[in-house]
Amino acid sequence: MSILPRTFGQGPTSSEICIDQGISVKNPQFNKCINFYETQNSLNRNTMILGTTVTILGALFFERECDCLFGPDRGEKFKP
Repeated sequence: MSILPRTFGQGPTSSEICIDQGISVKNPQFNKCINFYETQNSLNRNTMILGTTVTILGALFFERECDCLFGPDRGEKFKP
């Protein structure tokens, strides 16, 4: 669950995560660690935006085809 806040700019920064893992600023791996978490953060953000967009578009196309989600006549198409 800590992915969600970090994905949108809340929570610990990449450098704080690396330091918490015991990688000091003087360590040559420090910049690689930061780059890794920045890349993962960007990937998570893009995946969440894509998933939300696909879900919304799917719901809109489903509504257009069946006329059963919104409006006063919802579900009328399926009544005998």
